[in-house]
Amino acid sequence: MMLAALIATQDIPASLHVGLGDGSKAVVQVVPNESAGYRLKVDCVRRCARPLHYAVPIGDTPMRLVDLDRDGLIYSTWGTGCCYAVRVWKVTPAGVAKVFETGSRAAPSLITNPVISVVTFMRPTDAEGRETSTSAKPVRWTYRRGRFERS
Repeated sequence: MMLAALIATQDIPASLHVGLGDGSKAVVQVVPNESAGYRLKVDCVRRCARPLHYAVPIGDTPMRLVDLDRDGLIYSTWGTGCCYAVRVWKVTPAGVAKVFETGSRAAPSLITNPVISVVTFMRPTDAEGRETSTSAKPVRWTYRRGRFERS
């Protein structure tokens, strides 16, 4: 029985237990998914007033999963083959919602003090969306009033 539990956890690339603020807890996991590569799933595991289950397939490779311990925010980075994808979900007793998604040409940075910010790196583009430089410039996204804003 102990061996079976150990093997099962090796198949989960990332897992977090998060408090939902009302005494309930959820587990956030990235698990293999046959059709898309991976799946992010969230399930309530303790003291839930109502059932909480969320799952979304993601074709990118998981790299980082972080409980930001503020507003129910879960930060993640994913490898896409050519760049990084940054996704942030909000997990509350009422449900799960993706609140931010963007790309980055270089490894993104996460800043948590004094406010939550994500720094990504993008190449400048022209009016048609074509990249005009090989140098990536930093772009800062700050979490304010329940959403991420370019700052």
